[in-house]
Amino acid sequence: MSKKLNIGVLGCANIAKKSMIPAIKNLTDHFNLLGIASRSPSKADEFCNIFNTKAYYHYADLIEDQNLDAIYIPLPNSLHKEWIEKSIQQGLHVLVEKSMACKLEDVVHLNRLAAKSGLLLMENFQFRFHPQLDIIKKLLNNGEIGSLRSIKSTFAFPPFNDEHNIRYSAKLGGGALLDAGAYPLKIFQIFLGNDIQVLAASAYSDSSRCVDLWGSAFLGCNISGVSAQMNFGFDNFYQCELELIGSKGRIYTDRIFTAPATHSVKIDIHKSTSGKTTLELNPSNHFEKLLLNFREKIAKTEDFADEYSQNVNQARLINEFRLRSGLPGSDKPTLD
Repeated sequence: MSKKLNIGVLGCANIAKKSMIPAIKNLTDHFNLLGIASRSPSKADEFCNIFNTKAYYHYADLIEDQNLDAIYIPLPNSLHKEWIEKSIQQGLHVLVEKSMACKLEDVVHLNRLAAKSGLLLMENFQFRFHPQLDIIKKLLNNGEIGSLRSIKSTFAFPPFNDEHNIRYSAKLGGGALLDAGAYPLKIFQIFLGNDIQVLAASAYSDSSRCVDLWGSAFLGCNISGVSAQMNFGFDNFYQCELELIGSKGRIYTDRIFTAPATHSVKIDIHKSTSGKTTLELNPSNHFEKLLLNFREKIAKTEDFADEYSQNVNQARLINEFRLRSGLPGSDKPTLD
């Protein structure tokens, strides 16, 4: 592999245009954008004119390019499994938008395939790499709010203006759980570990679209006894919150998942002994930081087992939510 990682983009989603491709282009010392593929030639040409790269009019043409090292996949959820599998078969490292696939058994299969091939398979939860997360973890580990008792997280936003948005399409793997609900589930694992379970869940589904629009859940940790509560949805007042409640205080922030690169994050710390203090962080581009982490793991030829484990556990919790809430699409494959 060359000094720069040759990466391609499979699809012309909005997140690719607004966030991920600009981040790739900004990291010129680490990445070379080899091309962008779309089944719509006009869309491929539009993106490639904006980002000064090569247009591919078939997904297969891009992943079969022998100069490619890695692929970023921002396709609809229902297409993830097929194109992750084909990319791995071409020997490519894969960064894919959340959620990785629509079914737990597919996520298990894909991670086994990546492990067999020695390739990195990472889900694009960019908030993992924002400095605010490390600071919150340090505050917690240093005992600033005492012992952790519970976590609350909400990720919800208003309805989309476009009635044809892929998130409203059951055929394309839409619905709020795979899109918005995936975020709180992910952050609970960061603070509580993998040994958590969905104990109760509810979801509202739109009968005309056949997709879930909002939901909530209660989770528990088998080891510590700490509980977690989540809310999510499309048809909601915008919220992007994390609250950690401890025996001696509380930590709160309101842009945990989507802090823009120009946004100064504020972390509120409430303590029974000293009242409220606020930490204000310098702006940070978590998309760039995610990409640098992705590149570093590949360059160091790290053991990717932790990423595989995270991917499967995330899918397990989504599956448990479906089982508890009555949403369709759950399965019970063997995870060993």
